[in-house]
Amino acid sequence: MKLRRIRITNYKGIEALDCTVGEAGAIVKGKVQSGKTSVVDAIKAALTGEGVDPHCIRDGADKSEILLDWDNASLQQVIRRSGNHGLTTDGFGLGKPRTRVEEVFGYLLDPMEIAKMKPAERRAKVLAMMPAEVTGADLKRWTGDDWKPEPGKHGVDVIAEVREHYYGERKRANAEAKEASRRYDDAQARANGLARPEHVGVVVPPAGEEDAAARAAEAEMRALNRRKLDAEAMEARTKGTRERIEKLRAEHKALLAGAPEVPLPEWERGRAEVAQANADVADLDRRLGLARGVLRLAEERMGALERRQEACDEATGKAARAYDQARDLEATLAETAIAPPTAEETAAAERSLADARAHADLVRAARAAHDALSEAADIADVAADTKAEAERLDRIVTFLAGDAISELAARANMVPGLSFVDDDIALDGHIFGVLSDSQRISLCVELARRLNPKGKLIRVNGLEQFDDDSLEDFVAMATRGGWQLIGTRVERGELRIVAIEPSRVTVVEPEEER
Repeated sequence: MKLRRIRITNYKGIEALDCTVGEAGAIVKGKVQSGKTSVVDAIKAALTGEGVDPHCIRDGADKSEILLDWDNASLQQVIRRSGNHGLTTDGFGLGKPRTRVEEVFGYLLDPMEIAKMKPAERRAKVLAMMPAEVTGADLKRWTGDDWKPEPGKHGVDVIAEVREHYYGERKRANAEAKEASRRYDDAQARANGLARPEHVGVVVPPAGEEDAAARAAEAEMRALNRRKLDAEAMEARTKGTRERIEKLRAEHKALLAGAPEVPLPEWERGRAEVAQANADVADLDRRLGLARGVLRLAEERMGALERRQEACDEATGKAARAYDQARDLEATLAETAIAPPTAEETAAAERSLADARAHADLVRAARAAHDALSEAADIADVAADTKAEAERLDRIVTFLAGDAISELAARANMVPGLSFVDDDIALDGHIFGVLSDSQRISLCVELARRLNPKGKLIRVNGLEQFDDDSLEDFVAMATRGGWQLIGTRVERGELRIVAIEPSRVTVVEPEEER
């Protein structure tokens, strides 16, 4: 599909222009403000609809007309001040003319304009040419998480933003996984260092109960010590009582020893005498005086004996009471006595305490080893979880950087090989902003070709930056493979159209200028 003719009427600064186009295109030459840019703008307006505006109608005219003829197709764009514009086509197929034309020509990107842009501006320009939306459902399907993309934000930017989020999360998860792995190695080494054969079979009680047996042994030892001290204190307190007991017992013995005795024969003889005396009194009244005297003597002796008996009974009673009091005090002491611990008891308690403390130390060591193993196991679980999370995030980041972009590119019919790197664009992996000027221009031409694969038409403003040799090289590059170039170049003189013919590439001047 070759553009053969351009006719422009009353568009911007052009009153009337009618020219043919060479096999490889044409260069619009002329001095500054001669209308060169108006020619390429008119072509762009007719093919893309950009610039179809009443403000573009030349002063004094009611309408503008742009007519483009190809080998087997034609297009006419009419721009009216009333705003009732019209586009008619022939040879573009059925359907709305604008839709059919845009399907053929796509985007008329000026490679020189793109090459001169700053990276962020270039990126925004290219993205605007290929609108694409990413929905929350897309992100849910790609990441498994819920997202609410910013309305109106380009899908590529949405993916980049989400990818940046997961990239940061992956970086954090990788750091956590690395730290967990380090902590696991440390914990495992510590557990291995604490493990001992003697820990096998040791029952590890709940935390804080390692010293229970030692505490019980210590309590028993303290009880023995208290018992010893209590026994000593009791002995000191009851010293006076024991001395009183001894005195009472001595008094008992003394009283018993000092009690007067009445010999039994004398007692019997006294009775006999009394009896005899009574008999004599009865039989011998005559001898009453004598008998009465004898009786008085017997009675006196008997009274003395009775008094001695009473004194004996009193002494015996006091002795019995002292004995009973001593016995009661002794019973009381026996009931309240505190037996001091024996040497065997103390030694056994000390052995029990030592054994309990040794066992407590063993339990603590076993618990430390057990806890270290448990900690290592817990850290291993954390490490596995963090590693799994890092791998999940890595899969998401990789998918967003690859398959998600590919899916979006296919859905939005993006340029093959085009990618977006930070604040710039790249084609086939070549980032525009890091290339030399000539390399960047070549890559921009290739981008323009891929943006317009059917129409095979490239427009360029500013070819005056090339010298003659460089211009020939640029034109050859832009028109290879049957493409056409419509460009502008500032030169002295009035506006003229110079055909480009592919001999290698020859710029053919009009006949009248040869």
